[in-house]
Amino acid sequence: PYIMFCDQDDVWLPDKIEVSLKRIVELEKVFGQGKPLLLHTDLKVVNSKLEPIGDSFWKYQNLQPEHSKCWRNLLVQNTVTGCTTLFNRSLARLAHPIPPRAIMHDWWLALVASLFGRVEYLNQQTVLYRQHSSNDTGAKAWGWPWIKSKLLSPDDVRSSLLRTQEQAAALVERYGQHLDATVSSTLATYGSLSELPPLARRSFIVRNRLWMTGWVRNLGLLWAV
Repeated sequence: PYIMFCDQDDVWLPDKIEVSLKRIVELEKVFGQGKPLLLHTDLKVVNSKLEPIGDSFWKYQNLQPEHSKCWRNLLVQNTVTGCTTLFNRSLARLAHPIPPRAIMHDWWLALVASLFGRVEYLNQQTVLYRQHSSNDTGAKAWGWPWIKSKLLSPDDVRSSLLRTQEQAAALVERYGQHLDATVSSTLATYGSLSELPPLARRSFIVRNRLWMTGWVRNLGLLWAV
């Protein structure tokens, strides 16, 4: 009835399953077992020898986990880390199969859960997030070096935003007829946002409150979109 991803070389802390399972069972008592539910947690950032780098992944990357509850925020930025998630069978059935235009499996699941069910988080670290030279994604410390790297690679930033638009288009293709008309229209417009003039693109972002975490990222969003 419940699924966790174990597709990485990180270390699960001893109570990872226990605390996550307890919370999702509580959520099912409130919302019902038929409601698609996804739970995720924080992580501790460590090096390849499991020595601490940061006590909280969310603080390390300046993320606000509450953004994961809203599909509007999730459209432009993922704040759910797959190796911390626990989700129920209802979400698995609804989200499967994950389409080629999905950026990451955890991002897709979070979007589907936020649109049709609920995303919740535990403010607790349940994983040692191992950082080394072979990371597929990895944790990038928030600060000026990270900001500078984005300023120096605008094409990469725009490419990433285009991928979020393709992912939104995939959501409409799969679920458009099952969504509220306003939600479906917003997703569809974001999915084709690159076809609009620059000012119209920025106006759409502001009017629909499609915000990332923090004013620096949001300035970057409005600059790059």
